[in-house]
Amino acid sequence: MHTINLLMDIAVIIIAIQLFVFLVIPIGLLFLVNKGVAALPKLMRRYAPRVQFRFRQAAEIAEQASQKVAAPIIAAAAFGSRVERMRRRLF
Repeated sequence: MHTINLLMDIAVIIIAIQLFVFLVIPIGLLFLVNKGVAALPKLMRRYAPRVQFRFRQAAEIAEQASQKVAAPIIAAAAFGSRVERMRRRLF
């Protein structure tokens, strides 16, 4: 009888330790996430203009590249339509 009580006490202690560990880890992670979210506005103020500048540069480069690619195609289509109009007028 004494052995059963001792084993029950040990089981309760082990369960309490497990519960403590499984509660401390998520609470610690939530604490760290909260600190990170609190620091985010300061970082955003520092890095947002830089990021925005880089995105604007990338948009300008993409626009220039698309103009360079599309310009010959547009010119060829315009030339084709001019030739077609001239052909209609002549014949």
